[in-house]
Amino acid sequence: MTSTKMTIEKLRSYKGLSHLTDEAAQKVIQSLKMLAQVAFRLYNTRSKQNNSIKC
Repeated sequence: MTSTKMTIEKLRSYKGLSHLTDEAAQKVIQSLKMLAQVAFRLYNTRSKQNNSIKC
């Protein structure tokens, strides 16, 4: 799997986000990263629980 790191420039390329300051954009990037980590952990936990129930 290939991952691409979000940059301030890439974030600003999305509609409605071009006005963000560097600081605000960095906060958004950090928030998105944290959200992705939480979602991934939740997915893994649920996936493991479902596999243990099926076996």
